Amino acid sequence: MDTLDSMFEKSARCHPSNIAVTFNSGNAKEHVTYQELDLKASKVAEFLNTLCEDHEVIAVYCKQSIGFVACILGVLKHKSCFAPIDLNWPPNAICSFLSKLNVSLVLVDKELLEPFQQCLLEWSHRSSRDYEVKVIKNEILNANGFLLVHVKMANVKLEALHVNTKSLSLAYVMQTSGTTGEPKAVKVPHRCIAPNITDLR
Repeated sequence: MDTLDSMFEKSARCHPSNIAVTFNSGNAKEHVTYQELDLKASKVAEFLNTLCEDHEVIAVYCKQSIGFVACILGVLKHKSCFAPIDLNWPPNAICSFLSKLNVSLVLVDKELLEPFQQCLLEWSHRSSRDYEVKVIKNEILNANGFLLVHVKMANVKLEALHVNTKSLSLAYVMQTSGTTGEPKAVKVPHRCIAPNITDLR
């Protein structure tokens, strides 16, 4: 079965010099080739291998960037799945999402570390619950504009959602808007996405 990372790796082997991603920050355009992006992602995956087991759910709190793409591919190469955190979510929504998924590792944009920590602090004050944060710095992540934050929440009463990433081969987990009720976590496996990409070719 094709996965998003295996499909990317095939493209990187076939078209190493082609532009994989172009990012326009408003000030300048930044380009990266398949070969360059694959190398960045592989280094992220290697770092994650030294830190945690595969088939984890790793949350991501960041702005759009090429580094974001490299980190997402790195998580997928690690055989884990990612859980995007909306920058506009209030603190209670962010912490509820992390708690539901029993997530302890969060890739955080370096420029957003303070806002992320502030979200945790606000949640702690509102809920009277404690948390521990450990910021893990790494040269590879730093080059992509990221830090890895280990979050341990104490006295969380929410029942964690069982996410079996291995059997489902998950690509990512997202949260619904909650417009018709309590927001729910939606597990999206590779097999639901890969055919759509193949059909677009």
